[in-house]
Amino acid sequence: TPIKSSAASDVYKRQIRDVAREAGVSVATVSYVLNNRSDQKISAETKKKVLQIANLLQFTPSYAAKILTTGKSHIIGILPGASPDPDFLHIDFTNCLIRTLAAKGYRTMILPSLSESGTDAQPNIDGIICIDLTQEQFSQLSDSYLIPIVCADMIVDHYLFFQIYNDYAGLREKLKGYGQYTVLCNPPNNEKLKDFLSGVFGKNLRFCTDYASVQNAVASAPAPYVTLGNLLTLCAMTLTDKDKILPVSSSPKYNLPVPSFFMLDTQKKAEATVQAMFDAMARNAVEHDLRISY
Repeated sequence: TPIKSSAASDVYKRQIRDVAREAGVSVATVSYVLNNRSDQKISAETKKKVLQIANLLQFTPSYAAKILTTGKSHIIGILPGASPDPDFLHIDFTNCLIRTLAAKGYRTMILPSLSESGTDAQPNIDGIICIDLTQEQFSQLSDSYLIPIVCADMIVDHYLFFQIYNDYAGLREKLKGYGQYTVLCNPPNNEKLKDFLSGVFGKNLRFCTDYASVQNAVASAPAPYVTLGNLLTLCAMTLTDKDKILPVSSSPKYNLPVPSFFMLDTQKKAEATVQAMFDAMARNAVEHDLRISY
């Protein structure tokens, strides 16, 4: 009926305006891109951005649907941060992701760093789980790929993307019985996650990048020392008494000489990350900021 047609037209126009606003282009440009107007000069970068926003905003009219819905490969790409992880926490997490995805019928592909790969020949994957990227790296990634992206161990604060990271509220609660303490932590690549950790632990937090920085923290900051990761635990053990160390571990399989004070469940975080990827692929309207509590 005419009323139904008019209503559908209003929805279409509103969605066009939403895409234009998020992409930072005109409504006309969005219309040209989605209708594949070859008579209009629009840069490849702008076309890519419009199609990405249209996909993420669940707006897929006929042409966009043909481009963005190319069939499922049942492969999920995993992109770890470029900087080395001295505590192997990301390796443990990646292994959990691979096992969890395999149990659900998905294979995984470890993607090369953004500096090593171009965007012209992209792999045929259904989505990407990125781990601890900088804001600049994430912006480059999200501008280059037109598929769902889930952010693990990082904070991007954008409603289009899921972000999963440890809450640490349980750890902070358990530390309330101590008058003073020092948290030793490897600094994350992601700037907003680093700020989040600083907000959680405040003046009690010391970022340690090498043995010398751990040595300096133990020499200048009060005990006990809460070590986020096994390598920091082992470093601290060479500098102070065992009873002054409170290890935070990601897996019970590591038989450290000091019993774990607090356990981070890497498998729980992996399962939440995989579920977020499935929600992103299905475009489910669920919470995008996922803090993993223990």
